[in-house]
Amino acid sequence: MKNFLFAVIVLAFTMTSCSSKQVTTENLLGSEWKLAEYTDNSGFSINTEENITISFRDSVMVTGNTGCNLFLGKYSLNESKIKIENIGSTKVFCGEDKAEMEQNYLNALSLELNAEISSNGKELTLKNAENGVSIKYTKCDDIEIPQMQ
Repeated sequence: MKNFLFAVIVLAFTMTSCSSKQVTTENLLGSEWKLAEYTDNSGFSINTEENITISFRDSVMVTGNTGCNLFLGKYSLNESKIKIENIGSTKVFCGEDKAEMEQNYLNALSLELNAEISSNGKELTLKNAENGVSIKYTKCDDIEIPQMQ
Protein backbone atom coordinates (compact mmCIF):
# COMPACT_ATOMS: atom_id res chain seq x y z
CA MET A 1 0.00 0.00 0.00
CA LYS A 2 2.85 2.39 0.87
CA ASN A 3 4.49 1.71 -2.51
CA PHE A 4 1.22 2.40 -4.32
CA LEU A 5 0.70 5.68 -2.47
CA PHE A 6 4.31 6.69 -3.15
CA ALA A 7 3.89 5.89 -6.85
CA VAL A 8 0.70 8.00 -7.04
CA ILE A 9 2.43 10.96 -5.37
CA VAL A 10 5.45 10.71 -7.70
CA LEU A 11 3.18 10.42 -10.74
CA ALA A 12 1.11 13.45 -9.69
CA PHE A 13 4.26 15.51 -9.12
CA THR A 14 5.70 14.45 -12.47
CA MET A 15 2.51 15.31 -14.35
CA THR A 16 2.28 18.78 -12.84
CA SER A 17 5.97 19.53 -13.29
CA CYS A 18 5.88 18.56 -16.99
CA SER A 19 3.03 20.88 -17.89
CA SER A 20 4.91 24.10 -17.25
CA LYS A 21 8.27 25.40 -16.21
CA GLN A 22 9.54 28.46 -14.45
CA VAL A 23 9.87 31.55 -16.61
CA THR A 24 13.42 32.87 -16.75
CA THR A 25 14.99 35.84 -18.48
CA GLU A 26 16.79 33.37 -20.74
CA ASN A 27 13.60 31.78 -22.08
CA LEU A 28 11.98 35.20 -22.62
CA LEU A 29 14.99 36.94 -24.14
CA GLY A 30 14.40 37.80 -27.80
CA SER A 31 10.97 36.13 -27.88
CA GLU A 32 7.71 37.41 -29.34
CA TRP A 33 4.27 36.18 -28.28
CA LYS A 34 0.80 36.63 -29.82
CA LEU A 35 -2.28 37.00 -27.63
CA ALA A 36 -4.35 33.81 -27.62
CA GLU A 37 -6.77 34.50 -24.74
CA TYR A 38 -7.60 37.28 -22.27
CA THR A 39 -10.02 37.25 -19.34
CA ASP A 40 -10.48 39.30 -16.17
CA ASN A 41 -12.96 39.71 -13.29
CA SER A 42 -14.96 42.40 -15.09
CA GLY A 43 -15.91 40.01 -17.88
CA PHE A 44 -13.91 42.05 -20.36
CA SER A 45 -12.55 40.08 -23.27
CA ILE A 46 -10.25 40.86 -26.17
CA ASN A 47 -10.72 39.71 -29.75
CA THR A 48 -7.70 37.50 -30.34
CA GLU A 49 -7.97 38.10 -34.09
CA GLU A 50 -6.29 41.44 -33.42
CA ASN A 51 -2.52 41.55 -33.87
CA ILE A 52 -1.77 41.88 -30.16
CA THR A 53 1.79 40.93 -29.32
CA ILE A 54 4.40 41.22 -26.60
CA SER A 55 8.15 40.98 -27.19
CA PHE A 56 10.95 40.68 -24.67
CA ARG A 57 13.73 42.57 -26.42
CA ASP A 58 16.46 42.11 -23.83
CA SER A 59 16.73 41.44 -20.11
CA VAL A 60 14.72 44.55 -19.13
CA MET A 61 12.85 45.94 -22.16
CA VAL A 62 9.44 44.82 -23.33
CA THR A 63 7.62 46.08 -26.44
CA GLY A 64 4.42 45.12 -28.16
CA ASN A 65 1.40 45.92 -30.25
CA THR A 66 -2.04 46.49 -28.74
CA GLY A 67 -3.80 45.95 -32.04
CA CYS A 68 -3.68 49.65 -32.86
CA ASN A 69 -0.79 51.20 -30.95
CA LEU A 70 2.74 50.19 -30.05
CA PHE A 71 3.89 50.08 -26.44
CA LEU A 72 7.11 49.72 -24.54
CA GLY A 73 8.15 49.39 -20.94
CA LYS A 74 10.59 47.82 -18.54
CA TYR A 75 10.07 44.43 -16.99
CA SER A 76 11.55 42.64 -14.04
CA LEU A 77 11.31 38.96 -13.27
CA ASN A 78 11.48 37.61 -9.74
CA GLU A 79 11.06 33.83 -9.56
CA SER A 80 7.64 33.23 -11.13
CA LYS A 81 6.45 36.85 -10.99
CA ILE A 82 6.80 39.42 -13.74
CA LYS A 83 6.25 43.15 -13.30
CA ILE A 84 6.03 45.53 -16.27
CA GLU A 85 6.50 49.19 -15.40
CA ASN A 86 6.79 52.57 -17.07
CA ILE A 87 4.53 51.51 -19.93
CA GLY A 88 4.28 54.10 -22.67
CA SER A 89 2.43 53.85 -25.96
CA THR A 90 1.79 55.63 -29.21
CA LYS A 91 -1.48 57.55 -29.29
CA VAL A 92 -3.16 56.64 -32.58
CA PHE A 93 -6.94 56.83 -32.13
CA CYS A 94 -8.66 53.72 -33.49
CA GLY A 95 -12.13 54.20 -32.01
CA GLU A 96 -13.63 54.09 -28.52
CA ASP A 97 -13.90 50.28 -28.38
CA LYS A 98 -10.23 49.77 -29.25
CA ALA A 99 -9.15 52.53 -26.87
CA GLU A 100 -10.98 50.83 -24.00
CA MET A 101 -9.55 47.44 -24.95
CA GLU A 102 -6.01 48.84 -25.13
CA GLN A 103 -6.34 50.57 -21.78
CA ASN A 104 -7.65 47.40 -20.08
CA TYR A 105 -4.87 45.32 -21.64
CA LEU A 106 -2.09 47.74 -20.64
CA ASN A 107 -3.55 48.08 -17.13
CA ALA A 108 -3.50 44.28 -16.80
CA LEU A 109 0.12 44.14 -17.98
CA SER A 110 1.11 46.64 -15.27
CA LEU A 111 -0.06 44.30 -12.49
CA GLU A 112 2.31 41.92 -10.77
CA LEU A 113 1.64 38.75 -12.74
CA ASN A 114 2.46 35.13 -12.10
CA ALA A 115 4.22 33.82 -15.19
CA GLU A 116 4.30 30.27 -16.53
CA ILE A 117 5.73 28.91 -19.72
CA SER A 118 4.65 25.54 -21.11
CA SER A 119 7.15 22.72 -21.02
CA ASN A 120 7.43 22.87 -24.83
CA GLY A 121 8.11 26.63 -24.64
CA LYS A 122 5.23 27.53 -26.98
CA GLU A 123 2.73 29.02 -24.50
CA LEU A 124 3.17 31.85 -22.01
CA THR A 125 0.53 32.53 -19.35
CA LEU A 126 0.41 35.63 -17.16
CA LYS A 127 -2.07 35.67 -14.25
CA ASN A 128 -3.15 37.88 -11.38
CA ALA A 129 -5.61 36.06 -9.12
CA GLU A 130 -6.74 39.18 -7.27
CA ASN A 131 -8.03 40.80 -10.47
CA GLY A 132 -8.92 37.54 -12.20
CA VAL A 133 -6.56 38.44 -15.03
CA SER A 134 -5.42 35.59 -17.23
CA ILE A 135 -3.45 36.41 -20.37
CA LYS A 136 -2.35 33.56 -22.59
CA TYR A 137 0.05 33.89 -25.49
CA THR A 138 1.42 31.57 -28.14
CA LYS A 139 5.00 31.93 -29.26
CA CYS A 140 5.69 33.49 -32.64
CA ASP A 141 8.23 31.32 -34.43
CA ASP A 142 11.00 32.49 -36.69
CA ILE A 143 10.84 36.12 -35.57
CA GLU A 144 14.13 37.92 -35.31
CA ILE A 145 13.98 40.79 -32.90
CA PRO A 146 16.81 43.26 -33.41
CA GLN A 147 18.59 44.07 -30.16
CA MET A 148 18.39 47.71 -29.14
CA GLN A 149 21.73 49.48 -28.97
